[in-house]
Amino acid sequence: MIWPKYLSYVISFLVIGSFWTGHHRKFRFILGYDVNLLLLNILLLMADAFIPFPTSVISEYGNLTATIFYAVVMIVTGLLNAAVWVYASYNNRLVDPNFTAQRRRRETLRALIVPAVFLLSIGLAFINDDLAKYSWLLIAVVLKFA
Repeated sequence: MIWPKYLSYVISFLVIGSFWTGHHRKFRFILGYDVNLLLLNILLLMADAFIPFPTSVISEYGNLTATIFYAVVMIVTGLLNAAVWVYASYNNRLVDPNFTAQRRRRETLRALIVPAVFLLSIGLAFINDDLAKYSWLLIAVVLKFA
């Protein structure tokens, strides 16, 4: 059956797209760059480019191991995304000097939602791997109100 491959592609595309959208959102506030930011960004790009692999694994097997593998990749990618922001915004290093500490914290917390939900899902996967997968929908709900 080929439809799981198509579903895998769509999921992979949407996940990468959501990371790209968040990345684009953060870069509206980042005014400059340096070598360290470029390095972090390249690592983030590498993690993003890897996403289709765990997506195909989870679509092929869908078991506990595949679910945890997928979640770990999402955690790493989410943490790299957060690292880009934290590095750029620390003491307004590469963002507008008038960017408030409160707004920096809010953006940092938004960046940590994805890895936090996937970390939670790893614990849930040991109870029920389908429940873990459904818990990923929390990301959309929490980001809507964050």
